[in-house]
Amino acid sequence: MTATEPPGWWKPKPTPHHSLLPPEIWLSIFEHATTSPQALDAHPQDPFDLPPLLSGKQVQKKIYDSLVTKRYLVRVCKDWYQLASGFLYREILIGRGRTLLSLRSTLLESHRRAEQSATQAEGTKFAPSLGLYTLRFGLATRTHTTLKDMTPTTELETLIDIFYCLPNLQILIMATGGGPYPHIPLGVLSSLGSHCGQSLRVIRWYRHPYPTAPQWAQLLRATPNLRILRFPTLDNNLGRLRSGPPLPNLMSLERVTSSDARPATTPPNQTYTSLYHLSTSSHDPPTFLLNSYGPQLACITI
Repeated sequence: MTATEPPGWWKPKPTPHHSLLPPEIWLSIFEHATTSPQALDAHPQDPFDLPPLLSGKQVQKKIYDSLVTKRYLVRVCKDWYQLASGFLYREILIGRGRTLLSLRSTLLESHRRAEQSATQAEGTKFAPSLGLYTLRFGLATRTHTTLKDMTPTTELETLIDIFYCLPNLQILIMATGGGPYPHIPLGVLSSLGSHCGQSLRVIRWYRHPYPTAPQWAQLLRATPNLRILRFPTLDNNLGRLRSGPPLPNLMSLERVTSSDARPATTPPNQTYTSLYHLSTSSHDPPTFLLNSYGPQLACITI
């Protein structure tokens, strides 16, 4: 230090590095750093497109990898926490049952604070609910919670409050996992339909327990904008489909097979005017769908 140089504590604090760029630039950077390819695709993909389609497990792996980056971003500073929180909750993937409990608490508290800040005086900084950012929710639990007074059923019931906080949810993935649940509590699909039904574009159901026919009908009535529907394998899926309402925006049916609910020659009592993709098995094709919608199908995958 020279004689003319002021002491260090007199020097003005340097401008934080994140303040040198406008928030819009940082949001664009965060978007590129945290995007999981194909995780938010809400339209059927051409199997011949490049890059090739990823499997469900590959997409799930990329979401997990992206989550590490998102966690680092929100821990940098308060400003980055505000900017990156939306990316942290954009895709939610549940791998352990106990995570459902903490997620419910976080979302409900965030929802309460958002409602509280909305009623405060003008000029007060508004804190949006974290659930508003969520576009994809995946349940891929490998184990159930071991917390006291919790059962697999009560664990699933936490989804009632979670779906209440996700009004913009577009993609629901019930992925395969360990430790099957005994049944779907009645309120879970009711909450999903009531609070997420209008925004839902994709439902892929891989795991047990399967919704009953009345539950399917109730859910499909609440999802008029559904584009992609995958039924669980080994389920009487066409029986579920026939019991549901019209789905004018449905573009793709995945893993459908024949059903004994009605004779194969009987046409469905619903119309799927947008249906153009069918995924099925070669040994048990859905004859009634092929007979009724064959001329409008553009792609069939086996």
